[in-house]
Amino acid sequence: MFYDDGDGYVDLGLDPLFKFDEDGNLIGEYDGTWIAINRQPVAFYHLTTIDKGDRYCILGYVPAFLNDQHVNLILIFDNDHLKGYIAGAKVIKNGSGTDLTTEQMVSDLIDVKAGDTLDFVCDYYEYNGTFINNYFFGKRMTLSKDPRIQNVKVNGSLSACYMLTDKEGNRYWTPLMD
Repeated sequence: MFYDDGDGYVDLGLDPLFKFDEDGNLIGEYDGTWIAINRQPVAFYHLTTIDKGDRYCILGYVPAFLNDQHVNLILIFDNDHLKGYIAGAKVIKNGSGTDLTTEQMVSDLIDVKAGDTLDFVCDYYEYNGTFINNYFFGKRMTLSKDPRIQNVKVNGSLSACYMLTDKEGNRYWTPLMD
């Protein structure tokens, strides 16, 4: 999901939601909402989905600074937490943290608690797709006791596309949908 701020695209991340029609064709649609923490839209990146029939677990992360320390907040959505929760934070010592495996990302988490401050981070791109830099996105937040994770309507111009991954791990992007 990309948010057009008038000068380029804010990358809001990747979620695991998609649908197929009765013929097996991918349905290219989205509802203009995105994942938010306490109503603040955030960049969210899907890590993995574990589906065991009647039980499921979706893992993802949100790049942020927790009390001025670079982290990826780990979000979990499962049968017991349909709206999700913050499981903890993975401290990122060097780089963006996107090179970590799922197992590395969810190990050695630090606690996230009421009163902690969060500054959310996003990637920013030129209209031609060239990466510019990482920036803070939204306002600094002081966490409440039970932060609310939900999809919220994002005001402004949004574009979405799908990332398709083949069995060798190669990624392909569909054209942007406005």
